[in-house]
Amino acid sequence: MDTPSTETCTYCEGEIETSEWHPVRAVRSDEDDVEILPFCESECVERWNDEQGPAEDDYVV
Repeated sequence: MDTPSTETCTYCEGEIETSEWHPVRAVRSDEDDVEILPFCESECVERWNDEQGPAEDDYVV
């Protein structure tokens, strides 16, 4: 049996089962690299946005 793959929520550090849909955010670094940040729920994305402030070239998916 396959073991589900997991990630950690960027905001609350909760466990995310990656076989299920979860929100992510793509952010561009100062070096122009793109990093995908996983979140366990939309509320964590909103809280993270409130603390970090959205940048104009960031995307929520």
